[in-house]
Amino acid sequence: MEPVSLSAQAESLLERARAGEGTAGRAAHTVVGGRTTEMTHAMVALTASHKLEEHENPGEATVQVLIGRILVKSGDESVKVEQGELFAIAQARHSVEAIDDSVFLLTSVKLRSAPRPTA
Repeated sequence: MEPVSLSAQAESLLERARAGEGTAGRAAHTVVGGRTTEMTHAMVALTASHKLEEHENPGEATVQVLIGRILVKSGDESVKVEQGELFAIAQARHSVEAIDDSVFLLTSVKLRSAPRPTA
């Protein structure tokens, strides 16, 4: 595997979101991993005021903002995450809204099921 230029991919993805490809105001790309792996790195671009509606966190996750600023909301709490910052997402339902045109790298690791006790 070759190194991945996150900067180049972020700019390209943001242009796709601005152009309205796929869902208007957003675009996403899996950089590493996927449905069959435990760890996934996905890049998400959101234009200003667009959001990822409230959803479950399927495991441990962090967001690293590459461009712009986002607002992560969970329950009554809101946290602004700015370009260059890394934020660990709580194990709770949450949403993400772009304050500015933004791109973030979402890293998630699926929770492993607890081992069954042996008899």
